[in-house]
Amino acid sequence: MKKLSEHISTSAMTGMGPVVLPGNGTVGSGDVPAGSGDAEEEYKKKKKKRMKHLKTLESFISEGESIITEAKEAKKLHGLDAFAADEKAEGKAAEIYLATFDGTSFKAQSTDKSWDDGVPVTKNFTRGGYKSYSPKGEHYIIEGSTFWYFKIDRTWYAVKQASYGTPPFEY
Repeated sequence: MKKLSEHISTSAMTGMGPVVLPGNGTVGSGDVPAGSGDAEEEYKKKKKKRMKHLKTLESFISEGESIITEAKEAKKLHGLDAFAADEKAEGKAAEIYLATFDGTSFKAQSTDKSWDDGVPVTKNFTRGGYKSYSPKGEHYIIEGSTFWYFKIDRTWYAVKQASYGTPPFEY
C-alpha cells in the first residue's frame, strides 16, 4: 500500500471563492453573503426582544418571596376555612379573623386530633377539660356562636365565650 502525502497548508485554504448568487440558470457559490446594515444594531434589536421574556433577579426573588408568603398564609389557614364552612353549613355562626395574643392567660380546651382537611375533631375538645394557656403573637381565629377557635401549629383550642366578658385577645 502506497502512502500519499498531502501538502496543504492553512494559507492555501482561502474559502470557496467569491460569492456568486444564483440567477439566469447559474448556480450560486454556496456562501452566504454578509448582510447589509449595522450588525451591532441588529444584535441590540434581537437582545431587546429576548430580554422582554426574561425577569430581573430582583423581580424573580420578589415573586418567589410572595409565593412563599402565600404558602405560609395558606398553611396558617389550613383547616380554619374548612372548619368555618362546616360550622356555617350546620347553621352556626363562624367568621375568621386575625387576632393578636399578648400572653394573657385564659382557660381553653384543646385537641391535636384533626381530620384530613385540617378540621378539628370537636368531640376531643371536652376530653382534656379546660387548661390555662397564654399564647403570644398573631393567630387566625374563628368566632363561633359559643366558642372562639384557633390553631397554633397542630393544636386546636376552643375558648368558651360565656366565660369571658371580652375576648382574651384583640381582633
